[in-house]
Amino acid sequence: MSMISLICPHCGGNFELESDRALQSFWICPYCGNRSLMQKNDDQIRLRGIIPNKSPEGTPLHRPLEEIIAEAEGTPIAAPAPVIPITAANPASPAEEVKPEPKPEIKAEIKAAPVAATDDVAVKSPMAPAVDVKEKTLENDLDELCGLAREAAFKHDLPLFNSYSRQAIDCQPDDPRMYALRAVLTEEADGFSRETWTAVFWTQLTPRRKKSILAQHFYTLNAALKYSKPTQQQELIQRIARLIIRQAVDHFTEMAELRCQQNLFFKTFRGRFHRIDLRSAAILIDTLRYLDQSICPLGHLELLAAIRIEISQLPPRIAHRLRRV
Repeated sequence: MSMISLICPHCGGNFELESDRALQSFWICPYCGNRSLMQKNDDQIRLRGIIPNKSPEGTPLHRPLEEIIAEAEGTPIAAPAPVIPITAANPASPAEEVKPEPKPEIKAEIKAAPVAATDDVAVKSPMAPAVDVKEKTLENDLDELCGLAREAAFKHDLPLFNSYSRQAIDCQPDDPRMYALRAVLTEEADGFSRETWTAVFWTQLTPRRKKSILAQHFYTLNAALKYSKPTQQQELIQRIARLIIRQAVDHFTEMAELRCQQNLFFKTFRGRFHRIDLRSAAILIDTLRYLDQSICPLGHLELLAAIRIEISQLPPRIAHRLRRV
């Protein structure tokens, strides 16, 4: 059994057929789907005329197969039988007489379904004003982030607090809550005393260098004062002043405890400060003198006044040593 290689006259696709294959009237190309006439001569199969799928304008779309073959071979085509018109003498068949009545068209009025309100689309009605859903959602996200940051701060979970506070600041940069919370947490961790007057290198710095360190330390406080209301500013200043004086008292108490541990007797500190315990008070007074408008432009006078009030409530010996503030 031999194979014959053929080429589609439409698309040029190659395919093979068996030489003993029974002759068909036409062949459908497996690539393009067009039909072609098949002829078999001396055990050879060839494709001869092309049968188009779509006829040109003015000719019927579906033509009889005999007419297509005769046209390809050049033989005359027999005339079609005449069509006998239907008259009274030649009535139509009963099947042709009965025609189904067309059904009346039913036109139903289609009403648009109401559009449900979503978070992304603000539904406008003639009776109520439009609501800015995006701004409301942004405010809700900001409140949620601030609440999570405050909760993390109370638990002293600093990595989680830093994450939530950065997201809140990126969401609303002019919101004072995160700046105020950062300033309070910094002072609760003894930030002022650790970075300034209790540091070993502090007395060796120049005044310009001391001012730059103080300005960097009070950056979050200045940002909180800038965006907060006057009542919030006063409350925040009082809290920061209370924490700064608490750091000083803790430092003096620790120095007194270290002194008592060196004694043979009465190794426990009982609240009586000596002059040696308060020797670093002069450094604290010198540091507070740098708090001017360049360091805290929106609240340096209020901060110094609050610090003086907190000093007046200290034990008499400490208050006496810090009276020059």
